[in-house]
Parts: sequence; C-alpha cells; structure tokens
Amino acid sequence: MGSQKNSRVRARAFCIVLYPDDEKHMFLLDWLCTWRKVVYVLHDRDKYLASDVNDTTVTSDMVGTLKKAHYHVIIYFQNARSLKSVQSEFTEFYNFNTDRTSNFHVEVCSDVNSYISYLTHTDLKSQYLGKSIYTQEELHGDLALISSSLNYNLDNRSIVSVLCNKIVSEKLPFWKFTQWVTSSDTDRVFFDCFLKNQYVFRNLCYDLGFDKK
Repeated sequence: MGSQKNSRVRARAFCIVLYPDDEKHMFLLDWLCTWRKVVYVLHDRDKYLASDVNDTTVTSDMVGTLKKAHYHVIIYFQNARSLKSVQSEFTEFYNFNTDRTSNFHVEVCSDVNSYISYLTHTDLKSQYLGKSIYTQEELHGDLALISSSLNYNLDNRSIVSVLCNKIVSEKLPFWKFTQWVTSSDTDRVFFDCFLKNQYVFRNLCYDLGFDKK
C-alpha cells in the first residue's frame, strides 16, 4: 500500500477495484451505493496492451487477450479521511467473520473529475494507447459527479499533437493510420480532428517515408 507516511494522507475521495465474481465485493458495492456517494463502472472489455508488457505480470503473449472483469469505484466522503482508516475499514469488512486475510487496494483519488473521465477511457492518453471506450451511460452512481466530469474542452492543437506522435512512434503508413482513426473503437474526437487535418497527417506519413509519394 505504500509508505506509512502515505497511509496518513487525508482526502475526501478514494478509489478501489472490486470484482463481480466475488460475492463479498458485490455486497460492499451495494452497501456503498446505499450509504456513500460513489461513481462506478464495470470494465469488462479491457484488453492487455503492448504497453502493459513492461509490467512484470504481463507477457507479450497476453497482448490482445481480455483482462478479468472488474469494477472501478470512487468513494466520496463529506469529510476528509486518512488513507489508512479507509483501508482498514474495507479490510475489516472483507475479512469479517471469515478466515480471509485479503485486503482491498485503496488509493487516494486526488482529482475526482479527471479520474471519472479516465474511467470512460475517452481521455487522450487512453485513446492513444488504444483502450476500450466506456460510454457515459455505463457510469453509475452520483449523477452530479458524473455530469460535472464529462464536459470536455479539448484543444485541437493538443489532439493533432497526440495523433502525430502516434504516427511517428508506431511508424504508421497513412492507410493504416486512417484505418485506426475511423475505427468504431477510436474516440470520435480523434475522427473529427482527422477530418479537419487530413493533409497534415498525410504529409507527415509521406515526409517520414512511411508511405511512397
């Protein structure tokens, strides 16, 4: 869980991961939805990416296969709590009246709005990596928190930069880049940018030698 110093950090929002195949996890999720302000989403389409291979638990043969389905849950408290107290509360709940010794992995959520947006995988970094998109309709919990977190104000220049970096880092010919950007799995914001700036991406692919002129 990190250092003792980090465990004493106080915050109002925390995040945990729960698994739908664990009855205790689902009981906790139901309890949280009743008594706490939460936002949660079921990630059941996540796949291992090439960028995950750097993780010691992910091997190259796992790339493209589905990850275990899991819920990302944000819990918002009215008053600040320490990470240690929240960790202890959920651990005691999970192990109560059982022979379990498992812990919940609890983390401080420093920016609720950004994290909720991240859970949909519609942020630029997630889409650049090719993560599966989750729609706003798939987010559950406190409606006020959800709606305030999904007002995107993306700068066109930053989107162009991200797409150019994708072309360069993956050495994409224009036809392959077009195939990716027009895929239903790619966020609409990239497609709109592509339509407005096709000549920029086409010339970049040609100038770098990824396509024959």
